[in-house]
Amino acid sequence: MNQDEMDAFGSEFGGQLAGPGPEAWANAIAALASALAREAQVLAGTAASLRTVCAAQLGDHGGGPFSDVRRQRTMLAAAADAAVRAALALETAEALIATTDTAEQAERVAAAA
Repeated sequence: MNQDEMDAFGSEFGGQLAGPGPEAWANAIAALASALAREAQVLAGTAASLRTVCAAQLGDHGGGPFSDVRRQRTMLAAAADAAVRAALALETAEALIATTDTAEQAERVAAAA
């Protein structure tokens, strides 16, 4: 199909075949922000669980799975990493829904990252 045929085809539908409209972009942004919020919730839960498990085992010198200080540090680092990722996901979701200007959204997402 050449360009003239495509233009004629599009004019039959009132020129509505130009691509996603503002509502489609708003829905996509809302879906992305919602997914980021759910991911942040999962990461925050993971961080809390890791921290709880490690806190229950601090100072365990009975040969348990967290008796080694290096293992405890690894668990605490993983918990901190999950918490930071959760915060970044929430900041990114907030940056997306704060404005409808795509250039400003891009700047806010870059700043959050």
